[in-house]
Amino acid sequence: MSKKYKDVLIVEDQLFFQDILEIALKNVVPEQTKIERASSGNRAIEIIKSNIDSIGLLLLDMKMDDGDGITVLNYLEKHSLNHIPVYIVSSLDQNFISFVMQSISDLDVRLVGFIPKDTPDSVIERISDIENDIKSYISEDIIDRRKNSDKGDRKYETKDIINKLESDLILYVQPKINIQDTAFISGYEVLSRLYDDRLGIIEPSNFFHLIDTKDKKVHFNWLVLESVFKFLSVDISVGAYRNLSVNVDPEVLETESFVEKFVTLAKTYCIDLDLITIEIIEVSQIDTTKMYCNIAQLKLLGVKFALDDFGKGYSNLDRMERIPFDEIKLDQDLISNIERNDKEKDLVVSLLRYMLGEGCNVVAEGVENQTTNDVLQSIGFPEAQGYYYSMPKPINEIDSIFMQLFTSRVSLLLGDMNAESFLEIYDFFHVTTTETIDRYLANDNMNTTRTEFVHQVKGTLKTAGLNEAVKFIDLYNETGDKVYVHRLRKYLLFFNQMLHKKVVCSMGFH
Repeated sequence: MSKKYKDVLIVEDQLFFQDILEIALKNVVPEQTKIERASSGNRAIEIIKSNIDSIGLLLLDMKMDDGDGITVLNYLEKHSLNHIPVYIVSSLDQNFISFVMQSISDLDVRLVGFIPKDTPDSVIERISDIENDIKSYISEDIIDRRKNSDKGDRKYETKDIINKLESDLILYVQPKINIQDTAFISGYEVLSRLYDDRLGIIEPSNFFHLIDTKDKKVHFNWLVLESVFKFLSVDISVGAYRNLSVNVDPEVLETESFVEKFVTLAKTYCIDLDLITIEIIEVSQIDTTKMYCNIAQLKLLGVKFALDDFGKGYSNLDRMERIPFDEIKLDQDLISNIERNDKEKDLVVSLLRYMLGEGCNVVAEGVENQTTNDVLQSIGFPEAQGYYYSMPKPINEIDSIFMQLFTSRVSLLLGDMNAESFLEIYDFFHVTTTETIDRYLANDNMNTTRTEFVHQVKGTLKTAGLNEAVKFIDLYNETGDKVYVHRLRKYLLFFNQMLHKKVVCSMGFH
């Protein structure tokens, strides 16, 4: 097999953004890479027909005259060209993009990501973030992937799944959003993906069938858990203190050594166990005394537990009563029609009230549009998750997820503002808040009670739109432990540094 750099095809009807995309690509691809352009879907199809073996990557706009993006995707599927990686590039509103992504999810095409066409800087930053992925796509070995692609079976196959997991497991994250309080991020769910040179990013549904024995499940789960602990170790060291939820197979959770190994990993990486939520997949029928004992031990150590995909398989209220879950995640099938079906809405409201009454946090999964979000918000759902808020992204892009949602939120508070003015405001916020914290910790202001300090700092954080940081001051208020005040100060420094690094590109200020 020979190896060379393949071509990139930009399919975009606006000349200005064609230029921006090409500039961004030239910053990350080798000089010999050929970058072609097409200003419509039909023109792109002509180029693909003529260069079927040399196209290594498509950057595809959705809304174009003379053949839109869906026209191109339909052509790729019809002609079994699912070996060509495709990034969707669009400036359409998030609601419509979620609808489009859902509509094309069943097409046999190789969608590998999304590039929001918000501003020139945001496009350049996004392409810089995915530089390694782009390079891997255009430098793949030249083989006839069409002969290796079975349109009737999209399942990934390998004789050594363990070795593949060890070498090519990738963690993605998707945020959970508190929809009752200015849409801030309450935590992130960790999602597993595999990378393959031929197929690109492989979804779990296409490789989980290979993890078919208890030994393989144990190996896979610990690979994920250790990767999560490693990430959190770095996250804590910089002051981010993010909460991560990770799925653990009940067959693994019931193993004899699970708690001991989990605690050992936490100590090795200096992880606070209250930053971890273990999600138990709802479709499992496994209920053993050992699993219950392990859950009890871990809960005593501060680990939270969530029941995932409630309503999809074997879950019922009896299981909720047997296991003291901290969180219940309602499957998309339960909430997808609540804006159109009163009976389904009534059922969801009843479940929500029962679960909240039992002291559980409740998360609606698979939210795809604003209408569903608004209904969930109106009936009192605390949290939600889905493409409407953010598509899953590699875990190393977690800061960009935060910045996208944060800047959307504060733009409602601050309106149109240039980057210099914005940073000036938040630098002032950072200095004044950290000075208040430092005086309190040093006991310089003996007249300030804990309640007064909490109200002052909490009010400042909410005014600044930094609701993600409120958890620290709430925990201090509940426990009186000043470790949470120290964590808040460290988080504010992390936030300020991230803001300076990301704000111009992410917000597109003038």
